[in-house]
Amino acid sequence: MTATAMKTRGKNLSETMPRLEKQTEDRRVLRVKKQFWQRDVAFPGRLTEDMRDLKKLYQLRYDVYCRQKGFLEPADYPDQCETDVFDQHSLHFGAFDDFGNALGTLRLVRNSSRGFPMLGHCDIDVPDHILDNAGEISRLAVSKTIRKRQDDGDYGMAVNDAGVDAAPIKRLENNRRSHRPDIVIGLYKSLYQESRKHGITHWIAAMEPGLLKLLRRFYFTFEPIGPQVDYYGPVRPYMVSLEAIEDQVYENSKPFYAAFVKGLPPEFIKHPV
Repeated sequence: MTATAMKTRGKNLSETMPRLEKQTEDRRVLRVKKQFWQRDVAFPGRLTEDMRDLKKLYQLRYDVYCRQKGFLEPADYPDQCETDVFDQHSLHFGAFDDFGNALGTLRLVRNSSRGFPMLGHCDIDVPDHILDNAGEISRLAVSKTIRKRQDDGDYGMAVNDAGVDAAPIKRLENNRRSHRPDIVIGLYKSLYQESRKHGITHWIAAMEPGLLKLLRRFYFTFEPIGPQVDYYGPVRPYMVSLEAIEDQVYENSKPFYAAFVKGLPPEFIKHPV
């Protein structure tokens, strides 16, 4: 082989190697995502309608919002069940362990004659026709039995910059994933599917920055709809359409999307899986 030919071959190899490395990395990331989402979450959320299970969710809310955070006065709830007038207009979601203990909860408040909880505290700029088919997400609470690690935060997972389907990280001391958000994902998956079935087109929520950052790891990009207020601490009202969530999740992680719509009737699934 001549010197010129060898030089040309070397140049071709130098141009090819970055592409091959990128293709290898892309395959690795896709494999990680498939492994991450190939099974249901450890504690799947579900729509909760049975009164005995609802009581457990109300007790969890009391424990978190009254005892732990001090947002509400414990004396106002002598039965140790935190409830309000919006619960009767809400879809309630819970995650339970194998013994029936409540590990996580949230609710979706439907629009009614009472409006939405945030409207008593926040000024929002949203047309009425959108609010007619919207639901407010509130009362997200995770049991302290899940929040065992120092960096778990209020929702049982560390709020960091890692993607929700990034390669799972193991902690040497307990061999557990450090950021797999089993509880929150299970609750939001159930919330999403029931919202689609009930004709909900938009979600609104008053959120602190940490929760907003956490949800962006799901590829849920909420947009601000009003100024920051002091509502159980500094929060800001946000909104997102379910259609935007579907597009964002599908574009960023098809394995995540496939897992998220698993179990949903085909007529409600927007993108191919």
